[in-house]
Amino acid sequence: MPHETSTTLTLKRSKKKRLESLKGKRVGIRSLRNSTHKREVKSAMNSLSELRELLDDKDLDRIAAPSKKFRKEFKLG
Repeated sequence: MPHETSTTLTLKRSKKKRLESLKGKRVGIRSLRNSTHKREVKSAMNSLSELRELLDDKDLDRIAAPSKKFRKEFKLG
């Protein structure tokens, strides 16, 4: 059985109360990871949405062209 370690997190009281209300007095790391992952995905989707508003198809083509060229010409050895 692998050795299990403990981690102490420093949280603002308001965050701790919120977590306790969601999961009781003990909060599992899996729950925290899940929450963090969801927040990161939401942030990425918001950023992508903002980029879509700022860039048109010509901009996207100019950005993609060098990457496509690199992938096409890249060879090992």
